[in-house]
Amino acid sequence: MFFARTATPLLFDYRDTLKVQPLRTSFLDSFQVSCPPPFRIALRWRSDRSGRWNERFDCHKIESALFVDLGNAMNRDTPVDSAISDYREFPPSSPLASYLLCLWTQRIVGSRREFAQRVLPDGCIDIVLINDEAPLAIGPWTEPFVKHLAPGTMIVGARFHPGSAPALLGLPASALLNQSVTLRSMWGGAASDRFARIAGESTLLTRKSGMEAALLNRLADADPIDERMSAAIKWLAGHRYGRIERLSEWIGISGRQLQRRFATAVGYGPKMFQSILRFQRLLSISDRTGAQRNLAQFSADAGYADQAHMAREVQRFSGTRPTVLLPSARCALGLSDLVKKTEHLDC
Repeated sequence: MFFARTATPLLFDYRDTLKVQPLRTSFLDSFQVSCPPPFRIALRWRSDRSGRWNERFDCHKIESALFVDLGNAMNRDTPVDSAISDYREFPPSSPLASYLLCLWTQRIVGSRREFAQRVLPDGCIDIVLINDEAPLAIGPWTEPFVKHLAPGTMIVGARFHPGSAPALLGLPASALLNQSVTLRSMWGGAASDRFARIAGESTLLTRKSGMEAALLNRLADADPIDERMSAAIKWLAGHRYGRIERLSEWIGISGRQLQRRFATAVGYGPKMFQSILRFQRLLSISDRTGAQRNLAQFSADAGYADQAHMAREVQRFSGTRPTVLLPSARCALGLSDLVKKTEHLDC
């Protein structure tokens, strides 16, 4: 997991989004604050559930005046001179699709202020290059933290599917739990130099291409993915209320073996992964539905026992309350089927 997990990818046209999508009032409030003169405009929002505009407005002024990340613009308290995160996700090429969930880039643009990036647990491991620093492998985290990024920061990353990173990295995911390790310390100089040379590229697009090429070069030395643990991950995604004992029976290994192999593949045991996956599912539902649901509906749809259970888990994994987190945070597994799995009752 890494810095860009709460930013919104700019994979769409702002004009289409502003005209069609139901947006939350906090976003509109902050958009008025963030819009620099002379392009600051007043936006009126009807507070009923229809999610439609009261009046027409000039979206071209917004588009030309701002180069924004819509997710971070939702912060009502964003000062006019705050830095902004431009975060984007890209699907990997076919040879890497079994290993990578996505490639991603992030650029901090704007003002003199640092950008405070909230990093949330998501069950993933990332390879990350920040500016011209040494490339890192960022392990799976079980607790949140905030990373402060200076304006002008450029980051390129590759996010692995949960359970697939050890095959390409050559070490167990548990060795990276709640920490980051340089690629040089994992592989030595020769194997990591190809990633280090990416910092010589001047644009994020060429850095992303360099990251993908370096990973493709690693495929020849990759180990097989533990398919049984991949099946266990999918089982947990499809059985929101599934008991770990039932998973052990279904997959045909003892509970102790399941715990050991799951930690090797993912970084921690299946029970922790189940909790983090439920948390990411909550963020995914919030992404898709926004203000159309209340907290009780969110908790039920995500698979929590009740609203109090959801509040405890959100506090555990984000350090804040659902009412603070959900308007701005987004799901890191948005390109994965794991948060879209429906309940299975036949296995």
